[in-house]
Parts: sequence; C-alpha cells; structure tokens
Amino acid sequence: MRTELAATQQRLERVVDNALFASGSAPIFHPEDSRFQPRVTAVQQADAASHRPPLSAGEWRKRIEAREAERAARDRKARLVEQLRREAAARKLQENLHAQ
Repeated sequence: MRTELAATQQRLERVVDNALFASGSAPIFHPEDSRFQPRVTAVQQADAASHRPPLSAGEWRKRIEAREAERAARDRKARLVEQLRREAAARKLQENLHAQ
C-alpha cells in the first residue's frame, strides 16, 4: 500500500513536471530530492516485475469490440435523447399554437 502510494505520488510529480515544462515554466530542481536520484536496481526490477504481460491479439480484439459496443450503445442513447427532445419541442410548439 505504501509503495503504491509512493509510486502514484512519483507518477503525479512527473506529470506535473511535464505539464510545467510543456507550458514553458520549469519546476525548481532540487538535486537532493528523491525523484531526481538514480533508482536502485532492486526498485527497477520490482517495477518491471509488477507490470502485466502484453495482451495477445485476441485480447486486444475483445477489448476493442467491448469498447466499440459501449460507444455504439452510448451513441444510440444520445440519438434517442435528441429525438425525444425534438419531439418534445415540436409538441410544445403545437400546444403553444393551439393555445393562441
């Protein structure tokens, strides 16, 4: 838990540093800061071992198909909502015309 928190904090610091560099302002460089120190070999090996193996072609295909199905469902819902809004607006317009 503690190592995960430290790793997350380090990733966040790198993201912030990269954002600052990209915006043209550099973070203050403190050589004694742990994130600027070389990493110990054991830490590098632990980081390398903690990652998952690469996905196979079939696993990639399943993920892509699942995301495409989610996107299609989201698009269908958005089209339905838009259609219902148009129908409600048309109905309201008809009611306003009949009321006059």
